[in-house]
Amino acid sequence: MRYELQPFDIKVQIINPGVYRTGFNERMAETAFRWLDDAKNFTKRAALRALFDAALKDERDPDELISAMIEIVQSDTGKFRNVVPLAAEKFLRENEKDAWELMI
Repeated sequence: MRYELQPFDIKVQIINPGVYRTGFNERMAETAFRWLDDAKNFTKRAALRALFDAALKDERDPDELISAMIEIVQSDTGKFRNVVPLAAEKFLRENEKDAWELMI
């Protein structure tokens, strides 16, 4: 979409939210545990549960995300990929280096 709209001077930006108290993370965890089967899946239930539990402890106030989204949308310039909060961006850059480099 970014490249298709570029000739029309329309900019596309992605906003990747970290862990915010919106209910989405809890719903995602519930859904995954409905189908996740230790006998069939590479990711084991205990490992995923630990990941979800750790992430949910650090849930942030969604007002922070809303403020960042408003700032990003209203800006005439910006990055293609916007990760909020900055700590989540640092984590993704370190853990998704190859994929991140492709988007620059």
